Amino acid sequence: MNIRTLWSFDGDAEKLKHDGARIPAFTLFEGVDKDYAHQLIGKGLAEEVSGESKQAAPKDNKQAKPKENKGNAEKPEGAAGQGEGEGA
Repeated sequence: MNIRTLWSFDGDAEKLKHDGARIPAFTLFEGVDKDYAHQLIGKGLAEEVSGESKQAAPKDNKQAKPKENKGNAEKPEGAAGQGEGEGA
Protein backbone atom coordinates (compact mmCIF):
# COMPACT_ATOMS: atom_id res chain seq x y z
CA MET A 1 0.00 0.00 0.00
CA ASN A 2 1.28 3.47 -0.84
CA ILE A 3 0.89 6.24 1.73
CA ARG A 4 2.00 9.83 2.20
CA THR A 5 2.66 11.10 5.71
CA LEU A 6 0.84 14.25 6.76
CA TRP A 7 2.79 14.81 9.99
CA SER A 8 6.25 13.91 11.25
CA PHE A 9 6.22 11.29 13.99
CA ASP A 10 8.23 8.49 15.61
CA GLY A 11 7.19 5.32 13.85
CA ASP A 12 8.20 1.80 12.90
CA ALA A 13 10.99 2.41 10.39
CA GLU A 14 11.12 -1.27 9.42
CA LYS A 15 7.48 -1.38 8.33
CA LEU A 16 7.86 1.89 6.41
CA LYS A 17 11.22 0.82 4.95
CA HIS A 18 12.81 4.02 6.27
CA ASP A 19 16.34 4.40 7.64
CA GLY A 20 15.39 6.20 10.87
CA ALA A 21 12.65 5.99 13.50
CA ARG A 22 11.77 9.68 13.00
CA ILE A 23 9.39 9.75 10.04
CA PRO A 24 9.30 13.11 8.20
CA ALA A 25 6.09 14.81 7.10
CA PHE A 26 4.91 14.83 3.47
CA THR A 27 6.99 11.80 2.50
CA LEU A 28 5.75 9.12 0.12
CA PHE A 29 6.21 5.50 1.20
CA GLU A 30 5.56 2.65 -1.22
CA GLY A 31 4.83 -0.97 -0.35
CA VAL A 32 3.97 -0.31 3.30
CA ASP A 33 2.48 -3.08 5.44
CA LYS A 34 -1.28 -2.78 4.97
CA ASP A 35 -2.21 -3.05 8.66
CA TYR A 36 0.39 -0.47 9.69
CA ALA A 37 -0.71 1.87 6.90
CA HIS A 38 -4.32 1.67 8.07
CA GLN A 39 -3.22 2.42 11.65
CA LEU A 40 -1.43 5.56 10.48
CA ILE A 41 -4.37 6.61 8.31
CA GLY A 42 -6.77 6.05 11.21
CA LYS A 43 -4.67 8.24 13.50
CA GLY A 44 -4.58 10.99 10.89
CA LEU A 45 -0.82 10.73 10.39
CA ALA A 46 -0.95 9.58 6.77
CA GLU A 47 -3.20 9.29 3.73
CA GLU A 48 -3.47 6.61 1.07
CA VAL A 49 -1.95 7.43 -2.29
CA SER A 50 -2.79 5.52 -5.44
CA GLY A 51 -2.48 6.05 -9.16
CA GLU A 52 -6.22 5.78 -9.71
CA SER A 53 -8.80 7.96 -8.08
CA LYS A 54 -11.49 6.13 -6.11
CA GLN A 55 -13.95 8.94 -6.67
CA ALA A 56 -16.18 8.90 -9.71
CA ALA A 57 -15.86 11.73 -12.16
CA PRO A 58 -18.41 14.47 -11.56
CA LYS A 59 -21.53 14.19 -13.67
CA ASP A 60 -22.71 17.01 -15.88
CA ASN A 61 -25.25 19.23 -14.22
CA LYS A 62 -28.71 19.51 -15.71
CA GLN A 63 -29.31 23.06 -16.84
CA ALA A 64 -32.53 24.59 -15.54
CA LYS A 65 -35.14 25.56 -18.07
CA PRO A 66 -36.45 29.14 -17.79
CA LYS A 67 -39.69 27.97 -16.20
CA GLU A 68 -37.71 26.05 -13.54
CA ASN A 69 -35.73 29.07 -12.35
CA LYS A 70 -36.74 30.40 -8.96
CA GLY A 71 -36.74 34.00 -10.14
CA ASN A 72 -39.42 33.32 -12.74
CA ALA A 73 -41.83 31.58 -10.39
CA GLU A 74 -45.28 33.11 -10.53
CA LYS A 75 -46.91 34.04 -7.25
CA PRO A 76 -50.53 33.08 -6.63
CA GLU A 77 -53.03 35.86 -7.09
CA GLY A 78 -53.50 37.88 -3.91
CA ALA A 79 -50.28 36.63 -2.35
CA ALA A 80 -48.53 39.96 -2.74
CA GLY A 81 -49.07 42.25 0.21
CA GLN A 82 -50.62 39.68 2.52
CA GLY A 83 -49.47 39.98 6.09
CA GLU A 84 -48.10 43.47 5.62
CA GLY A 85 -50.20 45.76 7.78
CA GLU A 86 -53.54 44.03 7.23
CA GLY A 87 -55.37 43.15 10.41
CA ALA A 88 -52.43 43.98 12.63
